[in-house]
Amino acid sequence: KAQKYAVPTTPDLYVAFNLKAPWTGKQYIKSFKAIIDNKAVLHHWLLFRQLNATRESVIPNALGAHPDGEMLYGWAPGGDNMWFDADVGMEVPGGSVFQLEMHYNNRTGRESPDASGVELCVTPNKPAHIAGLSWVGTDGINGTSATGTCTHASREKIRLIASQPHMHTKGTHMKVD
Repeated sequence: KAQKYAVPTTPDLYVAFNLKAPWTGKQYIKSFKAIIDNKAVLHHWLLFRQLNATRESVIPNALGAHPDGEMLYGWAPGGDNMWFDADVGMEVPGGSVFQLEMHYNNRTGRESPDASGVELCVTPNKPAHIAGLSWVGTDGINGTSATGTCTHASREKIRLIASQPHMHTKGTHMKVD
């Protein structure tokens, strides 16, 4: 937490940092603020809440798969911080362990330190509306195009409050209807 990570020159390296929430009791996330330290090596990051109990650790060659992770937020170049309205928040139980997955592409020719991360603002006050993240589309892009659809199973109204398109290294233009 207090030291910079020494990013090796391995291309497309995923490193996962498991961090335990410093609070007890149920909290509600009100904002996500990206902390970007070394743009020369950081491609993007994703933040998950681990559904199965894990301890704090660093996984230097993460697989990029998250069978027990609930994605909360992500950052990529051009992305913005997320600030929820006063009546919106994401619920997180006390004792939660977060996994911050960093995708590095270090082409500097030498090991390069990075201390990028995310700052969460939380409150114990339950908001009127509980937010969640939905993955829409596909990550299986073969060739030059991909199509995805979204049909929700909820009987409740869904309000979109943000979108964050990302084409990794495949695209130069995206259209969302």
